[in-house]
Amino acid sequence: DRSELRDAIRPMLTHLGFSVVEAQSANEARALLDGLPEITLVLSDLQLEGEETGVDFVASLGTSKPKVIFMSSLPSRHALVEAAARISPVLSKPFDVQDLRQVMQYGE
Repeated sequence: DRSELRDAIRPMLTHLGFSVVEAQSANEARALLDGLPEITLVLSDLQLEGEETGVDFVASLGTSKPKVIFMSSLPSRHALVEAAARISPVLSKPFDVQDLRQVMQYGE
């Protein structure tokens, strides 16, 4: 997502004990995932730059993808949010570190 949002979320993730690697696009994220197999979690917005959505991005990763959490400011009944929710949790923006912690505990 936008750099301002990444700047706001990065401290939340590091507060929760995560090392953070950021990507500005889906293509950059795919390259990072290919080059850094130790990545265990992807936090992706649903609305990305260009034509690709967060759902498209995750689908392109195939079966060896890490744990994924989506985030979005779209209404919960939006078709894209509903499609994402069938894949992984969707965190509604804006959120705080407690919301992030709670959604990150899914599947543990």
